[in-house]
Amino acid sequence: MSMFGNIFGMMKDFGEIKQKVKTLKEEISKMEFEGKSEDGSVIAVVSGDCFVRSISCMNSNTTQQAILEAVNRGLAQAKQAIGQKISEVTGGLPEDLI
Repeated sequence: MSMFGNIFGMMKDFGEIKQKVKTLKEEISKMEFEGKSEDGSVIAVVSGDCFVRSISCMNSNTTQQAILEAVNRGLAQAKQAIGQKISEVTGGLPEDLI
């Protein structure tokens, strides 16, 4: 195969990966992740596209710190899942190249 054949093949593969990532991002935005504060008094539900969908406080003495813990744990779960899924689709290519 010529050098041009290799380049065209790589471009085709790149286009396919890009489409798979687009589809995956749509799927991820529908996923939900739950983060809890250390004491369990707050539960935050975060979407795969990193938006807070809900925050539930179990008592009236909830602190700002508990809310932050729950939200940050939910976001961390979302980021980890997103990274893993994108890595599976791209074979480890950095997302900013796609």
